Amino acid sequence: MKSPEHQKRNVSEYVELEAPDEKVKRAEKISTEKHFGNTHDVWDVETDKDRYWVITEPTNLYSHSQFPSMDYALSFHIGLMSRMSASQNSNATDEDLYKTPKAWRQWEQTDESLQNAEEAEDFQAIGVRCREILVTFVDELKIGDLTNGLNSDVKKADIKTQLEILFDHLATGKSMRKIRAHMKTTVNSTWELVGWLTHHKNAIRKDAEFVLSATEHLMIITLDLLIRKETPLPERCPVCKSYRVVPNFRSELMKETSNPYVKLCEACGWEEQRK
Repeated sequence: MKSPEHQKRNVSEYVELEAPDEKVKRAEKISTEKHFGNTHDVWDVETDKDRYWVITEPTNLYSHSQFPSMDYALSFHIGLMSRMSASQNSNATDEDLYKTPKAWRQWEQTDESLQNAEEAEDFQAIGVRCREILVTFVDELKIGDLTNGLNSDVKKADIKTQLEILFDHLATGKSMRKIRAHMKTTVNSTWELVGWLTHHKNAIRKDAEFVLSATEHLMIITLDLLIRKETPLPERCPVCKSYRVVPNFRSELMKETSNPYVKLCEACGWEEQRK
């Protein structure tokens, strides 16, 4: 496989950081594979003292002496990443957790309660707790601040209207009308599901799991929309118009500038010319 120079540089610097007494002699990308939606590049790296498999994302290295084959190392890496992911009950990102920590803590506690639930009343209680989660979620979002007070006349407990106002603010314009409509449909259906479970006297575990999952989904897509609004549009390559423009660290620039990164297009190879 092709071993792009900027990637080779990054891998080499990573290995020398993890093994500070070693110097990289050779780095070669030998495979790129997709598993569960994640792309993993596999590099064969030889230093003056050892030889490693370096696998992304996230990046880790494995000695050839312990992992003699690429398949063995890759299988171990994927399994390790899967176990780390499975240790988190929710699908929330670190940024999601940072923005609304109380709501996510309540969600985790509700998930734990569901694991121990046995009777219909226990499953109904999940509906009550999901309602509390959404009330906390909206309170933490501080929608009035985000929308310049457009929701000042709306009751605090009117979750649907509060979120609809937020969606109108975050997904403005004709190009976003489909997303805006989807968000409003989702909040309405989720709120109805929460109320349904709360009063469902014959509720079963699957009902509670479904409603808890729907609550999590609403929270995640709301935060996704908020983060999208806060994040600058991705930069496009001036040559090929690709979005694959990345900052690439250059250690040789550290003596010359406080910003030792150059922009580089992974699609066509265009590189920013630093003065």
